Amino acid sequence: WVDRGYDVPASRAEALGAAAARNRTFMKEKAAKVEILGAPTRVRPGDAVSVDVKVTNLTGHKLPTGFAEGRQMWIHLQAKDKNGKVVWEDGKLATGGALERTEQTKVYEQEILAEGYDFIDQQAKDLDGDGSISTEELEKAQHFHFVLMNKIVKDNRIPPKGYNKAAYQADGAFIVPAETYADGQYWDTTRYRFTVPAGVKEKIVVTATLKYQTFNREYAEFLRDHDQEPTQKDNGRARNLPEPFATDNGVSTWGETLHTLWKGAGNGRPVSMASAKRAIRVINP
Repeated sequence: WVDRGYDVPASRAEALGAAAARNRTFMKEKAAKVEILGAPTRVRPGDAVSVDVKVTNLTGHKLPTGFAEGRQMWIHLQAKDKNGKVVWEDGKLATGGALERTEQTKVYEQEILAEGYDFIDQQAKDLDGDGSISTEELEKAQHFHFVLMNKIVKDNRIPPKGYNKAAYQADGAFIVPAETYADGQYWDTTRYRFTVPAGVKEKIVVTATLKYQTFNREYAEFLRDHDQEPTQKDNGRARNLPEPFATDNGVSTWGETLHTLWKGAGNGRPVSMASAKRAIRVINP
């Protein structure tokens, strides 16, 4: 920390490392439980398979919790043959770090937009350069404006055990959307469907893994692209960057620096919180 330009005592650096280790242990061992339910015991090549994945919240808060911007938690489901080759997959991270979302992908997140701001509408016009605004372009531009957010369009984060809608609302809080989870529900079940490929023999092993990411690619790139404020060293208002991120030949911003750190950390490498496996016998002719 001192080498990076921060005058931080060694004891605080050690305390930070210990706290991070405790958090990693909690996230990987105590925050959630994953189960595979309803999978068939045997199938044939060409059969349609349904698999239910149940995620149970073991924390004392919504899962995931905290600020809504870049956080996402999702189910990564893989089906492998007897040799370990992936024959079907959903919830995969692409090479560049973006989550490949399909119609089946279950992502637990809160999505909030900033509506009614002229400058955001103008940004939407500039997304593809044609001067028009599609619904998709407008919603993309309305994401991540933290203090301006004024419309919740999605919140399917799993409530904690003891979740009581009536008590929650009696205290003046509101639930958006109110019908996502039943009173007292602190789990969620997702059904996946896939077809057993031809040529698969003996067995398929289905693995469901709950993944969590603090900064997704969209958020890291938003900060990189929208933080245009130079540092004080470059006659701007932003606090100067610590070494080794400060530059003498060009203007660097905190957004660019964060994106550099994100890439250096394996494109926001996610944490595997919990997993479950189920072997399915394949009957061959």
